[in-house]
Amino acid sequence: MFRKKIAAGVGAGVIFLALCLSGVQAQPPPEATLTPAPSETPPLLPTLPPQSIRPTEPAHAQEQTIASLVMIGAISAPILLATLLVAVTWLWFNRQAARRELLPCLELDATGKKFYLARDLQMLGRAADCHLKIAQNLPGADTLSLRHARVYKRGARWVVADGERDELPSLNGITVNGKRTLENYLNAGDVITFGEMKFRFHLSGSPPPNGGAR
Repeated sequence: MFRKKIAAGVGAGVIFLALCLSGVQAQPPPEATLTPAPSETPPLLPTLPPQSIRPTEPAHAQEQTIASLVMIGAISAPILLATLLVAVTWLWFNRQAARRELLPCLELDATGKKFYLARDLQMLGRAADCHLKIAQNLPGADTLSLRHARVYKRGARWVVADGERDELPSLNGITVNGKRTLENYLNAGDVITFGEMKFRFHLSGSPPPNGGAR
């Protein structure tokens, strides 16, 4: 009796379970949604302006450039040195001229040629060793003796004297302001005649670089 009740209960449970299973439809498992992985895009770099690529200069071209520069320097250096030397020389002569005392002179009336008295004692004549050498082509030069007269300084004044020395006067003599003389002091503007050559005495003038006649 007891066994029948257990069997009836088990059967009822089986039936109930079957009914429950028949009423529930099997649901397919949900499909897995695949999320695409984010694309790893590298960060953008700042845009740089295009750079011109300069080709490397060949070694032989560099050597030629250096050689050209050396040649230019070798040519330019002597020119610069010569220019500097000329400039320094010019400045030196000008400074010397500015410092030099203005010398007295004898001016030939016929031509305006000046003979500067650069020494305390000077001989005037046609001889080659005269300090004041009178050229043969000057007007009246043929009336002068080889050593016609002396022009020298006595103290602070200038004196003109006839002849090479006192005891040896010239052939045609000298005059000062029209008067024949053997020796005479000179003043600015005096007219002196040697033979037939007429000169005017100036206390100052602009001497040439060599301090002689010009």
